[in-house]
Amino acid sequence: MCHGKVHDKDLTKMSTLMAAARRRMAAKGEPWGRPPRMTVKERESARRMREQGRSVREISAALGVPKSTIGRLLAPKSAA
Repeated sequence: MCHGKVHDKDLTKMSTLMAAARRRMAAKGEPWGRPPRMTVKERESARRMREQGRSVREISAALGVPKSTIGRLLAPKSAA
């Protein structure tokens, strides 16, 4: 029994399966990873609402998206 630890062979198997899944998705032209919370239209709508002077809270409520998501979307991008 491994008591909460993952065996090396299990890690190798998981890595192999993940790599194969990534290759399959890339071959189909599908994105890999977590899907976006908002659609492109919703993001455009949020930016438009902000330009009209609406608060992050109002935009969040109107679109049914968490305030933190709206805040990240509308935050000024740093020139790093």
